[in-house]
Amino acid sequence: GHGRQVAQWARVLPAAGRVDAEAWPGCQTLGVIDSLRQVGDKPGQWERRYYISSRKLSAEDLAQAARAHWGIENRLHWMLDVNFAEDASSICKD
Repeated sequence: GHGRQVAQWARVLPAAGRVDAEAWPGCQTLGVIDSLRQVGDKPGQWERRYYISSRKLSAEDLAQAARAHWGIENRLHWMLDVNFAEDASSICKD
C-alpha cells in the first residue's frame, strides 16, 4: 500500500554449534530477512534484519512472525494517533 512495493527473502539456520549456548540459552534458530522496498519511481532500498529465536522456525515461520510483529506495531501507533490525536500534537515536531 501507499505506493510502495516490498519484496522479502527470509533464511534460517539451526543455532546449534553457531552460538555460545551459555550466552544464549535456549536459542534454537538464527534468521535473517532481506527486504527491498521501492516507493514510486525512486530507487529501491535494501534492509537486512537479524533474528534469534528460542523456537525452531522455518524461513516461512520467521517471515510470518516478522510481519505479524510489524502489524501489531502499526496497529498500536494507529490507536495512539486516534485516541491521543498524536498526529495533531504540536508538542514535538520533526
